Amino acid sequence: RHHEYPPVVLVGLGGTLVELYRDVAMRLAPIDRNDGEAMTRQLRVAPIFAGLRGKPPLDQAAIVTALVGLSDLILDVAECVEEIDINPAVVRSAGMGLAVVDARAVLRAPAPDRGSDSRPR
Repeated sequence: RHHEYPPVVLVGLGGTLVELYRDVAMRLAPIDRNDGEAMTRQLRVAPIFAGLRGKPPLDQAAIVTALVGLSDLILDVAECVEEIDINPAVVRSAGMGLAVVDARAVLRAPAPDRGSDSRPR
């Protein structure tokens, strides 16, 4: 992300399918629960959350909680973290939460200390 703009929170169908279907929703951080709910409703796969072919509904509230938490986290660590990628997160049945399977954080290179002379002597 460019340092002059706030971080972006993005949600979509995980794994390689996100690249195939490009079904994503994004907002500038910070987001609140209303934003998170709107983001999940915006996805073309949103009907899956209600249950499909006899499967129980998925825990959409857990997705929203994770999105809001991630938004808060990235703002808290923006000075030292360039990006955070959670992919995939497995969403369980309603009320059962979600499980993050893999996550990655890219650290920001430290800014040079302009106040001291660090040249070798």
